Amino acid sequence: MPFSSRAGCLISVLLAAAILCLGVAAFQIAFRGGLTLHTGQLREVRVWIVQNEVSQGLGYSHMRRVSGSERSGQVCLKTRVDFWLWSGAQQGLNTTYCECFSREASNWVGTGTCLE
Repeated sequence: MPFSSRAGCLISVLLAAAILCLGVAAFQIAFRGGLTLHTGQLREVRVWIVQNEVSQGLGYSHMRRVSGSERSGQVCLKTRVDFWLWSGAQQGLNTTYCECFSREASNWVGTGTCLE
């Protein structure tokens, strides 16, 4: 064997956990229409089902910080939105945009687009 039995057991448990997590995510997307993972106070990763008269497929968006920080109370986030369509594919749906936010009391308020 290339590795010990302990390592083999650990790999098996990690593989089973990964498969279980993928199954739960697939059910979440299929039965609730989407899945959102919050990676910060403002940042998130989102997968959702696209189903309308024209298109069918999946949408995916993720946000990343381009300036400031959530801790400082001023932050700019760039959001990328991609679509994987298996029916009714349309050109030009994928997009990227940037927004800035500032904290006012306990809420985040949009202050406009980023200066790039």
